[in-house]
Amino acid sequence: MDPLADGNIRTVLSPSGYINAAKRAGWEAIGTRTLTPAAELEDGKWEVRFAREVAGNRQIREKAVQVDRERSEESVRLESLRAHADSLEASMVEVGAEGVECMNVWTAVLRPAGSSTSPTTYP
Repeated sequence: MDPLADGNIRTVLSPSGYINAAKRAGWEAIGTRTLTPAAELEDGKWEVRFAREVAGNRQIREKAVQVDRERSEESVRLESLRAHADSLEASMVEVGAEGVECMNVWTAVLRPAGSSTSPTTYP
């Protein structure tokens, strides 16, 4: 069973990772931008609360210990989850729940590679 079945982030790539994937698929970026969400948005706090609930899940931690001696994909994933959980908890000690903000949002405009078509405006 996936311990993050309710999670909404399925794949994490860096902006350059997305650009490289787009190039391999025959696209090119014609513009990128990073947006900073409004400070009053609560989404960051919600995400941290969810991550802390997952991090504190005893079943996940116990399963991670059980498969520690394996080097399977599942054991690596669980160990990564456990390490991130420990890091999150250490950060929360320093920052506290009130110091949590939404992450910046990176976006790109893509077009088929070699195409001369471009949007009339790009924000």
